[in-house]
Amino acid sequence: MINGLYGIRGILFLLIFGMHFKDIIKYSAVNVDLLYRMLDNGSFAVLFFFLLSGFCMALGYSEVFKSISKNKYKEFIMRRFVKFYPLYILTGVIMLVLISLPKNINWIYAFIFLYIPMIFPWTKYYTGGGNAAAWFLASLFFCYKITPFIILIFNGIKSIKMHLLLCSILFFTLIFIDMVLLIFHKEDNIFFWRFPLFKLLEYGIGIGLGMLYKRYNKDKVSKIFINANIDKNFIDILLTGLVAACMILYPHNTFYADFLGIPVISLYIFYLCISGKSILEKFLSNGFILFLSSISFEGYLIHYVVIQLLKSYCLKYVNTICGIIYIFILLFVLTVLFSYLYKIFMKRILFKFD
Repeated sequence: MINGLYGIRGILFLLIFGMHFKDIIKYSAVNVDLLYRMLDNGSFAVLFFFLLSGFCMALGYSEVFKSISKNKYKEFIMRRFVKFYPLYILTGVIMLVLISLPKNINWIYAFIFLYIPMIFPWTKYYTGGGNAAAWFLASLFFCYKITPFIILIFNGIKSIKMHLLLCSILFFTLIFIDMVLLIFHKEDNIFFWRFPLFKLLEYGIGIGLGMLYKRYNKDKVSKIFINANIDKNFIDILLTGLVAACMILYPHNTFYADFLGIPVISLYIFYLCISGKSILEKFLSNGFILFLSSISFEGYLIHYVVIQLLKSYCLKYVNTICGIIYIFILLFVLTVLFSYLYKIFMKRILFKFD
């Protein structure tokens, strides 16, 4: 396990939590414009996570999928299905019963035919009648189903030039689509931003970068810093500052977001793979961040349910700074608690079936 890649998941979870928390404070009578903008970084975190997921998948399965068999593919998919689907359905049912159906009974059809089979991100029904945040998992699971074939293709490439060419094709295909959306003024359309095929391109770029790192640069990158005697703390600050600047300035426009975000995030992911004691290494390896990383998947699905169910209660307290802090702590603690309890419960259940 690479600590940097694991630890960054906890930070991404915090960013996504903040994105949905901002939807509560926007009703505040207090001037929270600055805080709102600081929390409005969820889109950047989602892009980061798709690239990171592809990268890590390549590190873990590049050797496994030098060939594909029916049993190997089935085991790969089932392992992810068993891990993700129960919470996907549980949070979806909670949101259906307590939020969607009281508004419109017809949401039951979207839930049955779109949410349950995990195809609602392909449609205009962006919640599917269930957990709106679960679009991320539905799109990611679609990427998982294609993963063995993408890795197999990259494994078949022997030249580093061809490897880079394929990564470039994926990147510029995504940029071309973004340009088309920009021309037709659809760059801010939430449907296209969540569309699984576009997310597959981001994920595929991550796989390509992961394969590139593992096959060509795994040892070379670290040696560059050792031989050049470069202060890693300085590079930590420089690159983290670049990522932070990109995140803060991250535009809600698919073309500029991908054109700027993908290269910066990719560089940062490569850098997180470099071992060595430094400020960033210590930060991403501390107990709290690693704990958040360990429950990041559960937290991602659960936090949205917690926020939505308690939203009417929370609005009573957002008109003071102290109230906003209280609501943030309450929602965050409940999310972490439920996520941890669910993770422990599932571990015990799965242990009985091992």
